[in-house]
Amino acid sequence: MERGRFSQLLLFSFLVSLLLLGGACGHKVQHVITPVKPEPIEGEWHRIVILPLADYTGSSTLYEAWRRNVLVSEALQDEFYRYGFMPAPQEEVYTLLMKMGVVKQLQILEPPEITAGSDIILHELKGPWSKTMKDELIDALRHNLALSYEEKSLSLRKRNELIPPEEKFAPLDAKAIDKIGRIFGSRFVVRGRILEFRAGEEETYDPLRRGLLPFFFDLEQRLIFGIARSETYETLQKVSLGAATGTGASYGWATKHLEEGSKFCKYAGRHIGWGVLGAYAAYLAHEGGRVPQVVVQIRLIVQDSVTGDVLWANRAEVRTSPETIFAPKEVSILRDKAIMEAAKSLVSDFAAFYKKGLPKIKPIYKEVSLGKEGITVRDITEEVEKAKAYADEAKEAARDARSSAEKAERIFEKMLEK
Repeated sequence: MERGRFSQLLLFSFLVSLLLLGGACGHKVQHVITPVKPEPIEGEWHRIVILPLADYTGSSTLYEAWRRNVLVSEALQDEFYRYGFMPAPQEEVYTLLMKMGVVKQLQILEPPEITAGSDIILHELKGPWSKTMKDELIDALRHNLALSYEEKSLSLRKRNELIPPEEKFAPLDAKAIDKIGRIFGSRFVVRGRILEFRAGEEETYDPLRRGLLPFFFDLEQRLIFGIARSETYETLQKVSLGAATGTGASYGWATKHLEEGSKFCKYAGRHIGWGVLGAYAAYLAHEGGRVPQVVVQIRLIVQDSVTGDVLWANRAEVRTSPETIFAPKEVSILRDKAIMEAAKSLVSDFAAFYKKGLPKIKPIYKEVSLGKEGITVRDITEEVEKAKAYADEAKEAARDARSSAEKAERIFEKMLEK
């Protein structure tokens, strides 16, 4: 009887295991970026050209600068598309800018080959020379490498594979903006700057974001010592506070619960051990509890491709960091959220301006003529506005004349009926 129950229980457990394993053979699908659902302003679609953004974030590799531009441009395209602005393909925009000379493709020089002279210098640097002698050898090696770079650069310039530094880029002026707008059939050209794009740490005293131990030691260190001059001093301050806390706690407990506990020397080893444990806990708390933060600051400018005038300009800065200690802390996730929020705030502000502020802007008209002195541009806004005013008056006079003629015609018809 017992054996039968055991067999039934074993069979039941086997079936449950099969069900669990069968249900766990699927795949987890997570949509991180979902397709944008466009809601055009007043139901109308418009074309727009987004130019590559200038990067003012500081020193970085060419790949990092290119990657930043790609991420920001993709976010801007999604947000403009959301409000009914169809962006031009980025590949076509880059191709046009290269043809116009606004953007040029540079070939990165590969490291030069180590010559025999440089190889000898490298060998001598490993010898027991004085610091002064090694500095002289390093200067000589730097000179040889510079000569190798210059020779390779000259050979590439002769084959037109490297753009000479004295060659100037074509300006992105009103004429260039007008050409870009005409080619892509867009009135709006978007340009801008990436002003800040960095990853760091946020200084906060929220225990839900730092952890209990980092919060405790940070608060204690700041209240007693204030702001430290450097990271090393702050670490030493926290370690000393941890040692003092551990030793004091051990001494207080011994005084209250152990005989002759008030005699420090009798339990000195115990107190020192707790002091070391407290110092180690303070060191771990200092190394942990870091809250990563990503800062993104972008400025956008929208120009009228017909006149080259700036229609709208604004700037946004977004700082993203985990809400709690359980939130994802990957810098890539924080970076993507910061970019998306900055793009969303800027484009939504432009959409509100387009809906309410753009109709109130007085248009500017310019006349471009080619004469003996070259191309001249003259502002004819006042003349055009006067012509518009005369045209409106003529339309009003024509409307009044038509109304008077209709009235006279009705009077004449009544007279004929009589």
